Amino acid sequence: MEKITILSPHCDDAVFSLGLTLGLWSMASLHLQVLNFFTESAYAPHAPVKTVAEISAIRKAEDERAIAFIHDGIKIISLDLLDAPLRLHLPFSQITQLQSVEQISPEELRQLSQHIQQHCLQSLAIAPLGLGNHVDHMAVQKASTACLPPQDLAFYEDLPYITWTSAFDVQIRIKSIEDSTGVGLSPLILRTQNAVAQKRQIASFYQSQITLEEADTIAGYAECYGSGERLWLPTNSERWAEVLQL
Repeated sequence: MEKITILSPHCDDAVFSLGLTLGLWSMASLHLQVLNFFTESAYAPHAPVKTVAEISAIRKAEDERAIAFIHDGIKIISLDLLDAPLRLHLPFSQITQLQSVEQISPEELRQLSQHIQQHCLQSLAIAPLGLGNHVDHMAVQKASTACLPPQDLAFYEDLPYITWTSAFDVQIRIKSIEDSTGVGLSPLILRTQNAVAQKRQIASFYQSQITLEEADTIAGYAECYGSGERLWLPTNSERWAEVLQL
């Protein structure tokens, strides 16, 4: 059985962006694992707790409940790395600024690449495009493209960031990745019935992170794709084609 590893910068990114896809792939009996990177955090705007330990625990618990709701066979691996505000000493307002992305050091990319290679051994992988330029998302994207075979690496559209990203900017990011890997990317839309309702229900597990209105925004984006989610797959990848029966 083929394994697919979803590279998730935080304890919510995989589900926000790929909640429907995870459900569809689970029903197809694929072996799925979510690799969460920056799981030590002080960011929980809607939680009553304050310490890093308390917030990190709440975020992990939310993620575990959401993923178990999708399918209890999905494995979760947490690397317990510090998120950008903690490790780079950035205020939250600066984590999506391009100058913050420039703080990603070669040493950090090397360490992230080691984690990715360790957990993606003999696995297909799907990484964030890094839409919105969140420094943590960009770090995972850059490390994955640097260390994984490009024919085995697909990409997902970061939610909620894509909701305010233009189609032109998405294409610029796609072109940038294609240029760095030498492999073209082709879109694939995976659709399911009642997509918006499903995504809203799944997103609502993350009560420390988003409001119900923000969950509606995340869920409603599925309507852009006719009740689905869009992935970007390496063009002419026989392995991905075989797994997804394209």
